Amino acid sequence: MATLKFGFLSDQRTKIVLGIGSLMFLVAVFAACSGNDEPATQVAEPTATAGSAVVQIDPTATKAPVDPTLTPVPTSTPVPPAPTATAVPPTSTSEPEIDRSVVEYFKTSDSVRDLLAVNGELFITSRSGGFVSRRAVPSGDSLGSVRGGREGVRGITFDGETVWTADFSATEVRKFSIEGKDLGRFKVKSPQGIVFDGLSIWVTNKDNGTVTNLDLDGSEIGVYEAGQFPEEIAFDGTNIWVTNPLDESVTQLSTAGEILRTVDLGIGRQPFDIAADENYVWVSNGFYFLTRIPVLEGSIREFVVGRMGNSGGLALSDDSIYVTHRQGEEFGSVSRLSYEGDWLSTVIVGGDNPYGIAVIDDIVYVGLDFGNQIAAIHPEAMAAGAPTVPEGVVETELMIDGTEVALAGVLAMPAGPGPHPAVLMIDGSGANNRDGVFTWRQAREVAHHLALEGIASLRLDDRGIGRSTGKVLDTTIASRIVDATDALEVLKQQDGIDPSKVGISGFSEGGVVVAAVAAETEVAFVVSIAGPVAPHRDLLLLQAQRFLEADGPATSYIERVLSDVANAHNTILTGEGLEELERQIELGSSIVVAPDYIMGDPKELVTTWFQDFLKHDPGPDWAAVDEPILAIFGEKDWAVPAEQNEPLLREILAGVGHTNHHIQVFPVTNHFFQPAISGAIGELGINPREFIPGFLELISDWISEQISDG
Repeated sequence: MATLKFGFLSDQRTKIVLGIGSLMFLVAVFAACSGNDEPATQVAEPTATAGSAVVQIDPTATKAPVDPTLTPVPTSTPVPPAPTATAVPPTSTSEPEIDRSVVEYFKTSDSVRDLLAVNGELFITSRSGGFVSRRAVPSGDSLGSVRGGREGVRGITFDGETVWTADFSATEVRKFSIEGKDLGRFKVKSPQGIVFDGLSIWVTNKDNGTVTNLDLDGSEIGVYEAGQFPEEIAFDGTNIWVTNPLDESVTQLSTAGEILRTVDLGIGRQPFDIAADENYVWVSNGFYFLTRIPVLEGSIREFVVGRMGNSGGLALSDDSIYVTHRQGEEFGSVSRLSYEGDWLSTVIVGGDNPYGIAVIDDIVYVGLDFGNQIAAIHPEAMAAGAPTVPEGVVETELMIDGTEVALAGVLAMPAGPGPHPAVLMIDGSGANNRDGVFTWRQAREVAHHLALEGIASLRLDDRGIGRSTGKVLDTTIASRIVDATDALEVLKQQDGIDPSKVGISGFSEGGVVVAAVAAETEVAFVVSIAGPVAPHRDLLLLQAQRFLEADGPATSYIERVLSDVANAHNTILTGEGLEELERQIELGSSIVVAPDYIMGDPKELVTTWFQDFLKHDPGPDWAAVDEPILAIFGEKDWAVPAEQNEPLLREILAGVGHTNHHIQVFPVTNHFFQPAISGAIGELGINPREFIPGFLELISDWISEQISDG
């Protein structure tokens, strides 16, 4: 389930609060800045400190705050034809056992925006000071700096001999030698992204929907249409690619300036950065996603990376892609993926939204957005290691040919002959891969624990994620019920599985799904982990209340805001005043709360998706479950508050005479069943990446008891 964080805009004439997630992004158009310019001559770097210090990082003390959200809903489950599954050779890499302990840092004169590798050296652009710093690597020693812009430098590129920068505030492109000699300034409207195509320079014109092509002498070759507000830019060896955050798309142009195609990334997929080679274009987008677009032909794929915030800087090496993202406040990190999207490693580097990233001699350099630092991650810290499947566990990758889509998953089996009991694991809402939160593979941890206790499990990539087909944004609770039913039937058919002892487990929104499946399909048992029981409208109101109370405003103010939430929900459900609500959302003049990784665009709040979600009530499905039930809640869970859902489940089960159930609230525990202080989202970056003691044992012991022949 998702949690809430409120963004309060200055226009209070319309107060509409819609909620199921963390802070959504706000699209802003930047105006040109004013200020006095300075000559672009070689200067001493104002406050840079040469040298580096070794800092020990403890990656086990943090975790990526993926806050699952609910998806909408009809509750009826279509009865599919019997799905089939095919075992395929495992191709994903499990989380490696690697040394992530050493990350070096060196100081810069300003917080960092972009990094550029030039002839084995590092050029660093500042967010606000306008300087471009030149550094030796890996030492970080300063080699001087140059004024690359009036204020913050928006973009930087290298043409093989000279360096070019995009100076947004002065509406010009600057050119200088590696040593810092000024070679010219050229007027370009609102320059932002900049790239060299092998012959000339391309610059996005952020505020007027065009790109400018410059000859290497600075003369203008042409200005071409490229979308509403183009920002970042990349070259794939043949064509130019430009991001359009407002349109949530990327545009491909020929080097003659002709638009070849526009790729719609989907609602909530605002692109942050773009990188390309001759095979693929990579776009970091939304709040958790990385999109891979084939340059020539093939299907577009999407991968879950981890919370990006306003980060998402990208860098490519010969065999990997690196992306910056955030674990939580002050816990920025870098993840390494294979070109097939397999997660290889994540290293915590600090910062809130680290952005600039470059790779030189296999060392990954990352600019931190505060602290005026560059983090240098050595190769051994990001190396891919051997898969860490415990001895006694055997994993097989399956492709399930389901009713509507093909689902990829991993069957984790106890070593030795069966038949074994088994459980189908259904994850929370949003787009998730089979293993769970990106830098803490908690779903895999549960699966391995169960296998070591003699219980097999099947865990899945969600629709549109990893190797599963379909589209993430088309997912609803109804479609998840279809997929879960398909996967359940396949699990029962696997060699070594006792079909009479197959149950189903759901985390967060997955608890909603398993209740619906168990109400219609025969299973051996049902496990709900932080699963909602209350009607979704009631759940959202309590979420909003918890977040408001944590911020400490007056009771009267909280009551007014909660009234706004209820009124907005009524508007969405009834359709009365919907046009005005849509208009206010488009204008950005409302107070809007939305999930940060699946509903990144406020337009989603007035879709059938959200209308269906608001109508859903899991209670009737829970009342229809006859099988044994284990329901676990966390005392400090803000997403699915125990005080609301635990007593309601007891009441529902008592009302229908259900007797074989165990309901337990773990004290001092958050939504992910980690040790917690308050359970607030802000703690997720510092919570230990481990389950609270007794959590895993409760699940395996209870399942073993239910399927015991004794």
